[in-house]
Amino acid sequence: LVVDSDASAVLDALWVDVGRELRSLGITLRMSWDQYEEILTGDLAKQKPRRRLVSDASLLTNFRSVPVGFLLAPNADHLSAIARECKAARFGTISIAFLSGAQPSLLRQLAQELILATEGVSRQRLTPITKITDAYTAFCALEEDCFSLASPGAFKVFFDHTSSESMVNLLTDRVVLGLMSVFATLRALPIIYTQQGGPAENVAMKLHALLRDSAMSGEGPFASSGRGSLLGFRRPVLILFDRTFDIGPMLHLDWSYASLLESILGMSNGRIANLSSSGVKRYVLERSDRFWRDNMWNPFPRVAENIEQELASYRNE
Repeated sequence: LVVDSDASAVLDALWVDVGRELRSLGITLRMSWDQYEEILTGDLAKQKPRRRLVSDASLLTNFRSVPVGFLLAPNADHLSAIARECKAARFGTISIAFLSGAQPSLLRQLAQELILATEGVSRQRLTPITKITDAYTAFCALEEDCFSLASPGAFKVFFDHTSSESMVNLLTDRVVLGLMSVFATLRALPIIYTQQGGPAENVAMKLHALLRDSAMSGEGPFASSGRGSLLGFRRPVLILFDRTFDIGPMLHLDWSYASLLESILGMSNGRIANLSSSGVKRYVLERSDRFWRDNMWNPFPRVAENIEQELASYRNE
């Protein structure tokens, strides 16, 4: 399985031990997009020793009977690389899952890239693409009732006067596709209310158009409803505001256990790294951890009291 940085963040938010979960699904090797480019282009010298997966380019021939799956964001660079992979015939088959819905223009580009890359090559020498799916998973599910679109720096891009129009449009599309993924997962068609003017209205208009087109066409994540039918889908209310509507929370530091860990140790996707005299120690905060689950939103003084109670209970056992 080859994943880009966005897909890796999605998997890390879902599972504590991603490797174990993937192995249970029959996936024995996961590599990042960077590793894939380094290894399969033969540039093994760039690999860092601690993450070296292949030490000799001749070992790549062992992959020729193995299927490969790509989980990544749909963009031109990814599609060009996959087209070249079909010609290189280094794997048995190729399947592609896009994090968000791939636009028809990108699929046409993939078809054109495949035609150009495989021109003059016999079909027997090509790696076939067996499946292309839209996974609609372009968001990180941090908790059962909390998700993130993983777009750090969004506020600056939207409200900095030096941001170019292309940067703003790119971020708007990312937010729209992320929200589309959330509602596709929930099987819900929201009723959208938005603040007038600004990024929130732009997101709302694009999201409304995307949801409407999908529902009316009967394709994509709402295909089972039938053309133009809304039966079988919940209709929650989605209210969109610009961050400037209430800017105070951005400057407010919550005194909870989870907020302090995020602010002090840089917690990300339930993982923290603590620098000590013996080096960097990494910890994973699992949802199955009773203490973490019960205290994550408690004020820190109460957490300290609960720690003392847990230690006392442990000593008495």
